[in-house]
Amino acid sequence: MEYKVYRDENTIEKFQFLAQIRLEEFVKFPYLYQGSMAEEKEYAKEYQVPGAILITCSVAGEDIGVISGYPYQWNQGKSAEVEAELATMGIAMDEIYYIGEVILIEKYRNRGIGKQLEKMLVDTIKKDYKYALVITVERSLDDPDRPEGYHYKNGLREGTGFKRLKNEIIYHWPVKRKSGIREEENVVSVWVKPI
Repeated sequence: MEYKVYRDENTIEKFQFLAQIRLEEFVKFPYLYQGSMAEEKEYAKEYQVPGAILITCSVAGEDIGVISGYPYQWNQGKSAEVEAELATMGIAMDEIYYIGEVILIEKYRNRGIGKQLEKMLVDTIKKDYKYALVITVERSLDDPDRPEGYHYKNGLREGTGFKRLKNEIIYHWPVKRKSGIREEENVVSVWVKPI
């Protein structure tokens, strides 16, 4: 396994891989994201900020996983309720680092690679930030597109010290349902932990 860190404007070097893996993996439940390369190019702009980090993992020269993030202050204003809740916890926006995603090609999952990517990112940021923040997509238990036997993996977040906030954020994105593709409101849970 080879890990490589990209920072600030250099994150764009791995944009194609990040976009590709997001389009392939996030179409699955619970994300059901039916994006396009044009939408991914727009999303990539979030990583063109000071403090952005993208770490890849490769095997024999082939990228198989990625973690990304940037200082949460660049996300400020997306949810007044979440920001107010963080403030009541005594957490300032400039103390938080947002971990955008940890994605692995399916055949490389459950080998500890995701944990290693997250550890590398946290080790890189902990001298400058006090908290890590992640979001998870959740859909109702009776969602018609929920695969049989599907269980949310929130225990993974709780088991690594993250605390779920009471408030959630709603994002809009194109969702691929069995009934077709449509723009939907998607509720995400917010998790934070000291680092």
